[in-house]
Amino acid sequence: MIFKLFPNCASYIRNFSETGSPLAADIITSFQLWNAKKFDECRAIILLDVMKIPYTQIVKGDIYGSEQTFLDAISSFVTCLQYRHCTGVKCPLPPISNVYPSKDFVIRSPRMLEVIYSGKTSSALCDGCKTPNCETSFNWPTTGCPPFFMYSIAHGTGTTAVEGDVMPKHTIMGKKYSLFAYTVKSGDHFYAVLNYKGKKYVYDGMNADEILSFRSAPPGHKLSTVWCTLDD
Repeated sequence: MIFKLFPNCASYIRNFSETGSPLAADIITSFQLWNAKKFDECRAIILLDVMKIPYTQIVKGDIYGSEQTFLDAISSFVTCLQYRHCTGVKCPLPPISNVYPSKDFVIRSPRMLEVIYSGKTSSALCDGCKTPNCETSFNWPTTGCPPFFMYSIAHGTGTTAVEGDVMPKHTIMGKKYSLFAYTVKSGDHFYAVLNYKGKKYVYDGMNADEILSFRSAPPGHKLSTVWCTLDD
């Protein structure tokens, strides 16, 4: 949906496709199938070619965790650089590395995202050599920031992020992003919430007859993933 409503997002993926990315080519093909209302073929491309879920597993209906599998599959579309200054003499980690926000970090709340990707330098125990006070910071690559940004919420002990914790605006490494959509779930029941032009639409994953409804998702569901688009 994000690629259909925001032409710059679709163009961004097409640029990847033109550079020879098989993943981007599969995504573009799925767009075309969707527009042609060939929904079964579109779904097959996403499940088999993009997400790499075995056919036997799909037939069994066993696609638990598919949301994160999809985010992991398309993680290369949104990348940033991590800069590291470690005083450890034998630290195995490079001073600069590519990072994929949708799968490389544990985010427990939307506000935590802005702390991690503030662009400021932070200090912590080094992941590579356990040297204290390893300094790290993040920034966009020289090619610039992407037109969309997505991240998943990890739930552990303590406070659980819910729909009310969703932020309408994010500042990510100096760039302004606005909320576009998010998902909430309880067990294997999920709702996808589309936030478009100030209105909220909900898709109930367990109710095929109710494609989009104009309401909030039910309370008591955990926040799962968040999608934002770059402000003009």
